Amino acid sequence: MTPERLSQTLFEPWAYRDARLSMRWDPTEDKRYALMGVEPADEGALTVWMANLLAYRGLVLFPCTPQRRGLGTTAWTSLKGNGDEHMVLTWPIWEFGASPEIVRMLLQIEEMVEARPDRTVLATRGIPAVFRARRIRFPATGSSYKLNFSPARGV
Repeated sequence: MTPERLSQTLFEPWAYRDARLSMRWDPTEDKRYALMGVEPADEGALTVWMANLLAYRGLVLFPCTPQRRGLGTTAWTSLKGNGDEHMVLTWPIWEFGASPEIVRMLLQIEEMVEARPDRTVLATRGIPAVFRARRIRFPATGSSYKLNFSPARGV
């Protein structure tokens, strides 16, 4: 970690030049066979290490709690649509400075995990936008798989 790499990651377009050690949370790192002319392992995965480090550090904002069916994680929910069920991660965009404690609270607002969050209710809390990304499991079956995210969409 260097101040230069941190600044590049936060304020410049990302340059995918770091090999391996990706958490695969960036949708551009979703490399599936049917979408490529070569096998993904042959091409090699490039990532932005500093972005992965910042994402890793942000995990403290997503606490887990025991639930009836296992463990629940803040901002994650299962949604049904188009005949199937999939896991999604939902997060707010807020209009004010916020401490880590406030961010943790914003991520836990129940309205956010609804299929269609009430934007009026969220706007009164200083949240003008909510985004959601779907978790992608590849391959869909079997014990050896990778998890990726779809591109985020506003909800």
